[in-house]
Amino acid sequence: MTMFRRLHWRHRTRKEDNVDDKTGVIRVACPCGHKGNVPAEAMGKPYQCPKCGERFTIAPERLADAPPAPDGAAPPRDPRVGQLLVQAGLITEAQLAEALAAQADRGGKLFEVLINLAFLSKADLHTFLSGQPGVTAIELRNYDIPHDLPPIIPAELARKHVLLPIDRMGKLLTVGMACPLDAAAIAEVEKATGLRVKAMLCSFDDIHAALERFYPVNKAETAMEQPIDIKPPPQKRALNPEEVLARLDAIDALPVLSSTLRHVRDTRARSGHTIRDVAGVVCTDPALSAALVGLANSAVYGMPGRVASINLAVTILGETATVRLAENAETVPPVPVASHFDVKMFWLRSVFAAAASMALAKAASRDFVGEAYTAGLLHEIGRLALAIIAPDATGTMPPGRSHADLIQAEQETYGVTHPEAAYRLAQRWSLPALIAAPIHCHHAPDTAPQNHRDLCMIVAAAAALASAFPAETPGQDAIDACAAPLDHLGVSQSAAADIYEKTSLRLRGAAARN
Repeated sequence: MTMFRRLHWRHRTRKEDNVDDKTGVIRVACPCGHKGNVPAEAMGKPYQCPKCGERFTIAPERLADAPPAPDGAAPPRDPRVGQLLVQAGLITEAQLAEALAAQADRGGKLFEVLINLAFLSKADLHTFLSGQPGVTAIELRNYDIPHDLPPIIPAELARKHVLLPIDRMGKLLTVGMACPLDAAAIAEVEKATGLRVKAMLCSFDDIHAALERFYPVNKAETAMEQPIDIKPPPQKRALNPEEVLARLDAIDALPVLSSTLRHVRDTRARSGHTIRDVAGVVCTDPALSAALVGLANSAVYGMPGRVASINLAVTILGETATVRLAENAETVPPVPVASHFDVKMFWLRSVFAAAASMALAKAASRDFVGEAYTAGLLHEIGRLALAIIAPDATGTMPPGRSHADLIQAEQETYGVTHPEAAYRLAQRWSLPALIAAPIHCHHAPDTAPQNHRDLCMIVAAAAALASAFPAETPGQDAIDACAAPLDHLGVSQSAAADIYEKTSLRLRGAAARN
């Protein structure tokens, strides 16, 4: 998809093309404000702005003297970044279309909409943008920004475009941006400041932290600016979505099971134990496993975004650091959990999904067996997180609901669903995109990015099987939920039923021991 229609020019006159008859050139205007002369023969051909790097097709609406858009007409949206993300395999065409529709409805930057819809992680966006031609990435935290510099860009404009000034030299203003390919934002800043902008790529979180520091929001004013909805909500929530997200963002780690900590200590006290024995205990606890994988992906260990296996994470951290992390963790109980949440069943079904994911990966001849186990184990951590941050949530979520009913109940209770909560935590904890994608998309694996879809299908099938546990055999609902993912993977339903039977036998024994 190109940004503009290619027109047929053979019937157009030189006068209509705004060609200077004396020089035979036309003057092209870029959204960044730069204007340049090109030969008249360039009409209808690709052009790259020498200032900002913007690429577009030269058309009448791109000429410097083009008539302004009619009053009230919406400015054309630039799908260039979205299409580049599709081409890179980070999002799908369907996800881009949904994000553009949401952007048209609610506004905001396209990359923010994609992140809020959990179609794209902040880490993937940053990595993608840093690889684009002409883009320079910097660590904003290393910059000492003068306090008298930020006011040069109005707060509203800085928040709108997720940017802020970081340096100025004469007429050149260096601006840190979450998306330096946003030519329209650069043009607006240049118009507002009268300065030429040099855009630098900064991480999404660093930009937002700086915005909060230099452009603090007056909460009372913000509340007054919000439109008042006089219609009563259909149901009172335990928390509003903003409070839920704020509490999620305050979670550095989820509490581990008290039995996990006991087993770790017992294993380490046993003579002749190995680090594989410790890993065998760790990999049965979703919260502890998430903390270990997140830590292994931190910059400290030099492998950000590349550690998706629990065994590899334990190997990288070593036995001492692994045990220390377990011993320093809070436990469930005594951490209060919502009354509707069955901690033991959550643990059993998480381990079931992990084992089933690993078995399905083998049956489908996929080579990410260890990663499949991790993704299966962590696929429901959002449910634990929501149950902990709102332990007094009203009883709108009794057990035994279908996945669709559960999602609806979470929306009514929290205003946030557990896949959204889990994905938000996965991003904050630096979990790899390979793990974050199935955490978010296991309820709708066909919407997953193409490069992670196989694993999402595996976790979707495993989650459907796990939802039937501890029944002797999976019910028809579980079989129906497995059908499409199994077909995608080339695994038969009889093979899935066999996986269910074997996994159930092992889990019943584990449940008895715990």
